[in-house]
Parts: sequence; C-alpha cells; structure tokens
Amino acid sequence: AFRSWERWRDEGGGFHIELARRLVDVSEPPGARAGSFRRRWYAATALILTGHLGEGDAIGYFDQAAKQLPDDVPLLTAAGWFSERLSNYPARAGANLKNAHAIRRRHQERAMRLFRAALDIDPRAAEPTLRLARVEVAIGNVAEARERLTALLAREGLPPLLAYVGRMILGDVHEREGNLREAGRLYREVMALD
Repeated sequence: AFRSWERWRDEGGGFHIELARRLVDVSEPPGARAGSFRRRWYAATALILTGHLGEGDAIGYFDQAAKQLPDDVPLLTAAGWFSERLSNYPARAGANLKNAHAIRRRHQERAMRLFRAALDIDPRAAEPTLRLARVEVAIGNVAEARERLTALLAREGLPPLLAYVGRMILGDVHEREGNLREAGRLYREVMALD
C-alpha cells in the first residue's frame, strides 16, 4: 500500500490496505482482548494512514477501525488526537473566518466525543484525560479542564511525559487566570521533570 502511495497510485494503496484489513479481521476470533495483533494493527495503520490519506478518508478509516473495535482505548485516543490535530490547522487559503471556525469547532467536538468514549471504557486512562482537558481549554471550558488536570496530576505513577505536559497546560490555565503563584509552582515542577 505504501509503495502504491509513494508512486501516487491511491487506488492501489486503498486496495492493499482493504485486503490487509480483511485478513486481519479474520485472523483473530471476535472478542480478542487488548494487546491482540488486530487491535495493534488497526491503531498503527490508522496513525500511519494520516500521512497518506486526505482528511476525510483518514477520519473515515478511524471511524471504521473504531466500529470494529469500539472498546479500544488507544484507538479511540488516537482518533481523538487526529481530530484535535485537524482542529489546530490554520484556516485554509480562501476559507472565510466563519467557515474556518465552524470546521475547527466540528473537529474539537469530535475529538472530545472520542476522548470521552475512551474514558467511558477506562475512566483512569491518563492520555485521553490529558487530551480532553487540552481541548476543553481550547474551547474555553477552563473550569472543567482545571478540575480534570488537577485530578490527573494528583495520581501516583503518572508517566513523566504526561505529568510534564499536564503541568504545562495547567500552569497556562492558572497564568491566564492571573494566578501567577500557582502557575509558577507548576512551571517549577515542569523544570524539575525536564
């Protein structure tokens, strides 16, 4: 598939991915648990395809993968990440401001829905918690984000990268609100983590 796309043969790439997807779907029994090859394959190909497919096709592939594995937290988180990423693209040339805002908001809402779906499956999942809070900050739901990040950062054993980013986001929230003492404390903790 990737060789086809390197040669600008989109149809051939799509054919190969679809064939591989069908083989993967029949290779494991339905209901195989997390960590299965099928689960990892869907998440990996969805992420890789974001660099080869257009926006709509990549979203469609994530949707198809999530339909196949509706209880897969990493896949839902990756799908949310992609929508969040799309929401951060600058307005395309020629797009008016109103359309650009509507497109941004649509991607943000999709990202939040996917992160919440991941958290419905595993309420303690750290990455979708952090990513949901970041989108909440972006749309102005600062109180919810602050509460979510404070609870996340209070956890023992939080991976260092998530602790780092979480403190950066929460520090920014406090800084914007004029709470410079708390922002400074969080930024010092960030420097200690670095």
